[in-house]
Amino acid sequence: MKKEMDKTDNTDQKGKLTIRDLIKAGYKCSDLIISDLKNAFTKDYTIERACRYAGINIDTYYDWRMKSEEFSSIMDRCQDHLVNAAQDIISNKIEEDKDNEIAVWVLERRDKKRYSPRQEVTGENGTPLIPDEPLTAEQAEKIYEIINGQEGTPKESV
Repeated sequence: MKKEMDKTDNTDQKGKLTIRDLIKAGYKCSDLIISDLKNAFTKDYTIERACRYAGINIDTYYDWRMKSEEFSSIMDRCQDHLVNAAQDIISNKIEEDKDNEIAVWVLERRDKKRYSPRQEVTGENGTPLIPDEPLTAEQAEKIYEIINGQEGTPKESV
């Protein structure tokens, strides 16, 4: 049964418990639960999904994070694992294989302002595609003819 933490529990000077202190204090915080959470987070599970996988309530997870700096630090490292591994792969591919495509891909995403491909869409001689002024009746009629393959102005619907 999970024990509720109150203000009389033993904590260090920062008010934080170690994982072992959580267990000693009667919390349901076992090595198996921590192992399941670590495993889930290294696979990029969301916090909610990782808690379900480990068999704990999400509120319990956040309570443990608040109570134990050690627990919080371990969970943060595990949640960063997949991104760190991906960054290592990309970095190695660029450095070892001199892969220009990946290098460009990284630059386009890391420094979008400088390296992201842009496509300017304008009309003839740089004029805007959508005019600032409303269409004249003649322009509207011409567009209608082009779209519908008919001559004359569109009839107003009744």
